[in-house]
Order: sequence, then C-alpha cells, then structure tokens
Amino acid sequence: MPIYMPKDTRVALGENVQACQSRSLMLERFASIGEGQKAKDITYRRLLPLGSVHEFQRRRQEGLACQSADQRILYARPAANLMINLTSGVLESGGCSIHRFSDEPFIPGSAVKGCARRAGLSAVRVADTENRDDIVKRFLMVFGWVDQDLKRSGDLCLQFDREENFAECLKRIGVERKSSHQGCVAFFDAFPLSGGKLVQEIATPHNSDYYQDDAERALDRTDPVPIPLLAIGHEETVFVFPLRRMGLATPLQVLDDAFQWLSDGLETLGLGAKTASGYGFFNATKEIQSDMEKRAAESAKRQRDEQSAAELKRQEEASRKKNAEEKKQKEAELAKLSPEERLKRELLALSDEQFKERISKFKDQQDEQKAAIVRLLAGEKKALWLWLREIPQKGKAKEKNRFSTAVSDVFTLARKLQVSMPKS
Repeated sequence: MPIYMPKDTRVALGENVQACQSRSLMLERFASIGEGQKAKDITYRRLLPLGSVHEFQRRRQEGLACQSADQRILYARPAANLMINLTSGVLESGGCSIHRFSDEPFIPGSAVKGCARRAGLSAVRVADTENRDDIVKRFLMVFGWVDQDLKRSGDLCLQFDREENFAECLKRIGVERKSSHQGCVAFFDAFPLSGGKLVQEIATPHNSDYYQDDAERALDRTDPVPIPLLAIGHEETVFVFPLRRMGLATPLQVLDDAFQWLSDGLETLGLGAKTASGYGFFNATKEIQSDMEKRAAESAKRQRDEQSAAELKRQEEASRKKNAEEKKQKEAELAKLSPEERLKRELLALSDEQFKERISKFKDQQDEQKAAIVRLLAGEKKALWLWLREIPQKGKAKEKNRFSTAVSDVFTLARKLQVSMPKS
C-alpha cells in the first residue's frame, strides 16, 4: 500500500520513507494504511530500528544533578512493558506516546497526575475518621479542584459512604462546594533515564464474534486474531518523574504527599493501557530511589570535574595563545630595530641577577654585546654600575673575585668608546 505524501516529501524521504529517521513522524504521518493488521506490521518493521536517544538521556542525567528544594524526583523501573497512548495516531490501537522533538517514548504529565490522583483517592477512601479531614485537605492542595469535582457525582465524594459526610468534611476544612483552586504541584512528562526501547507486543482476543454482537454467547468457536501492539520495553529501563511545587508559599509537605501517592499509584494501580493484563506496573522502592540518587550525585560530580578540567584546559590554551601572540609581537618589534637597539632591548629584558652574570663573564661576550653593556651601565643601569665600581676597593672577597676584572675591562672599553661612566 503506498504512503500518501507531497511530492517534495517523497523526493526527500523516498518512496517508502526509508530516509525518515524519526519514529514520531513514522508513526503519526507515514504509517502504512489499509491491509488490516498487516499495515501495523509494515509500520512497526520500519519504526522499531529507528531512534537513538542516548544524548538526550545523558543530558537528562546531567540536569538531574541540578535539583532545588522546590522539586522532587521519583525514579521507577517498569515491572512489565508499558503501553501509553495506544489508541492515538492513525493506526487502530497501534499508537504510542513518542516525543516529536527528542523522538523518545514518554509518559505525558496528565497521565502521571492521573495515576497519582487515583492513589490519592484510595488514600481518602481507606482513611480512618480521625485523619480523613486532613487527607482530604492535602489531596485538594496537591491536585486542586473545580466545582464539578465537589459535586455528588464527583470521584472525591464517591470515596465517602454518605454525601452528608463529604459535605461536613468540606465544611470543616473550609472549602466551599462552588469554588475552584489550582493544584499546588506540577506533574511533568516522564522520560526514560535509561533504556526505553520500543518493542512489539501481540494481543490475541478470543470470541471476537461475541464482542462484536455477531453471536449471542461466547462459545469459543472462533480462532483468535493476533493484533500487533507497540509498547515501551521494561528491560534496563528507568523512568524519571519530576514533580515541582507551585509557589513559594506552598508547604513542602504537599510535594511529599504527591511523591508518595505517585509512588503508590505506579506500584499498585499501574499506568497506561492493559493494566488488567499486568502491563504498566512499576517498582518505585526506596532502594531504587537511593541507587538512582547516588548515580545522579556521581553524575553531578563527574560533570563538575569535567567542567573544571575543561575550564583549566581553556585557561591554559588562552594563556598559551596570549604568550604566543606576545612573543610574536615582540619578535615583530625587534625585527624593526637596528642590531644595536635589538641587543639593547634583549639586555634590558634580563633580570638584575642575569645582567650581573653577563658582566661577570664580560671577557667572553662578543664585541657588540660588550659595547651594549657599557652603554647600559652608563645609562639605564646606572645604579648597578655605581655598585660595581665600588667593589674593587670596598667589596667582599667573593664579589671582588667575581667582578673586579670585569669592572676594569668596562672602564677600558668605555674610554675606547668615549662613553662617560657615571661617578655618582
């Protein structure tokens, strides 16, 4: 069956969209249509090999290291494969929740909130009389409400054995039934921190004639019809569920309640399609939290070390470039000078001790260097010369041995060059 698309798109992606690397596009825009369940098989064969989300997962691991007091992170491992948004898309019961930008499978925040809310309703239902008011108040703080939620037909009211008890509870905690309030916790989309591979599942419903009203009784006389489904594999998969407090005035207890109810909901109620068949349940034990938090801390430390090393390397590279530029600039300036001026510049760049070493070995210097040293001692190095000329009479023995001959040679060359050496 051909895939219908614009001509320019067909040129770019090919007749069977073989150049398409996006699972989201493949499922939502380029799925094979028609031919019954065979269309699903064709689409899944094209889609399953696609997708490389390791870079997004690495960045997410780095981001988890930057938590604040306003947020909590719940880590959970799927105990079985997960089916999310099964009925979305163009394929009948063949969709999956795939992010259009990162191409990752994910759990929408609305589904995450719904799972936590169901667990919160269960907590309200099983609460004893003394604690129920407090739990209802905390429930409403976490999830918020509109007036429809507080009506007799609302799911919160149904957790009470009598409507009168619910009305009295609302009165005691100061909530009017014709009011509304925004929830104090934001439930974000959940993404896989690792794993998250898409896999194909097969459902084999029996007695299709009975469920399609073609038979009065389910006699189990028809062959099951295999139906391919798309799921998120549970092997090596860890999902991260971020929660955030809305507003600084919101007590942190609200975040703790949301965290606990979400954890309970994932473990006991499941999430997504076919939970009655065992799909969609998670493990969110304290051991998993500790293990993943430890990994996040290690990732944060590794990230800081890498950043420090990169910054040190950047500074070293900048220093090297600066020194190279300065050296190049000095060489260019020296190239413009006459040989005599260049030699003078090089001698002036020496430290006092290095210059003294040149003087102590005055005899070994070339004639140009000797002349330059004499002129510097008569000018820029005057203070050093005044100290040197006193050494033959007043210097220590070690200084006399080192400099007396050099001082005499400097005097001799100065007279020859007609350079007047300073006396004071």
